[in-house]
Amino acid sequence: MSGLARQIIVLVTYAITLVINSMASSGALGGTPTAEISNAYPIYFVPANLTFAIWGAIYLGLTAFAVYQALPAQRENPLLKRIAWPFVFSNLANTLWLILFQSEQFLLSVPVMLLILGLLITIYRQLGIGQRVSRATYWLVQVPFSIYLGWITIATIANISQTLYANGYTELGLGGPTWAAIMIGIGTVIISAVVYTGRGNIAYALTTIWAVAGIVIAQWERSTLVGGAAVAAIIVILAVLAYSLWQNRSQPPARRARAG
Repeated sequence: MSGLARQIIVLVTYAITLVINSMASSGALGGTPTAEISNAYPIYFVPANLTFAIWGAIYLGLTAFAVYQALPAQRENPLLKRIAWPFVFSNLANTLWLILFQSEQFLLSVPVMLLILGLLITIYRQLGIGQRVSRATYWLVQVPFSIYLGWITIATIANISQTLYANGYTELGLGGPTWAAIMIGIGTVIISAVVYTGRGNIAYALTTIWAVAGIVIAQWERSTLVGGAAVAAIIVILAVLAYSLWQNRSQPPARRARAG
């Protein structure tokens, strides 16, 4: 397949995802906005509605990426060629997930969400986070996918929690707040590992902190256990981010190059 055909497929599949997401958010897709479907299930691992504004930043960044990769000068860019097909499949999976979620087919939505997460991890591993790259690559490739992966990390846990609740496994015998606190703890470990191995990926870290802060806002009055666990998670992520940035900057340039 030619480079031009690949670029066009990336643009088309992304455009479809953008349209379907807009329809789902407004309720035009299934009759009920996505946020209302999410709020209909009173689980404790759900951030405040305002937190979902992050999708504006995600789609702005991905739009910039889609346009950038479509430029004639980028047709043979090896990095863009490596991540093109995982991105195409993530677009298709994202569209399918929205349709399933709108239909409240939560059991089917979970493996699709896991597929999206896996594809984004595949892309992320190709980005060379922490290495010296051009400004265009940093702002138009690394940052958009870091933000996207950060949000999907949290969204995956929320999707699983909501699916368990919707199918009668409301708390797995632990109680809603306890279950949510455990999920926050697991999420914190995963996020901290990504931030540390990414040598202080600011975009990823801040996105997850934004999501966890939304849990604090939404759940503090319902449960101080959940709110407290979320606050602790934010502190841990910030500490790991600060240490990673300090460690990365304290290394000599040659050592940083070898580490990348």
